[in-house]
Amino acid sequence: MVECASLETMCTVRYRGFKSRPLRYKYEFKVSMHYVYFLKRSDNKIYKGMTADLKRRIQEHNRGKVKSTKNIRPLILIGYEAYVLKSDAERRERFLKTTEGRRLLKQQYRDIL
Repeated sequence: MVECASLETMCTVRYRGFKSRPLRYKYEFKVSMHYVYFLKRSDNKIYKGMTADLKRRIQEHNRGKVKSTKNIRPLILIGYEAYVLKSDAERRERFLKTTEGRRLLKQQYRDIL
C-alpha cells in the first residue's frame, strides 16, 4: 500500500510482514491542450478549425500554407476555446460547422463581423 499526501512528498510503502520504508516520489503531469479557433476571413465569414499548437497553425494560415484558406487571406484570429481532451475539441468543432453552430457563432461575434 502506498500513502502520499501530495504530488511531491515522502511516501510510505507498506509490505505485508515487512517494516515500512519511506520512498520519494515525484509526479509530473503533462497536459496538452487542444484548441478550436475562429478566424475572420477577408470575405467577412468565419473559418473554424482545431489544433494542438495554436500559434503555429495561425502562422500557417497567414503564410498561405493551408489549402482551404490560402485564397482568402488575410485572416484574423477572433477567438478560440481550449480543451484538455482532443475528443471534446473535435466534437465542438463538428458542432460549430453545423447550421445551428454557425448561427451561434454569428450571434456571438456579430459585433466583429
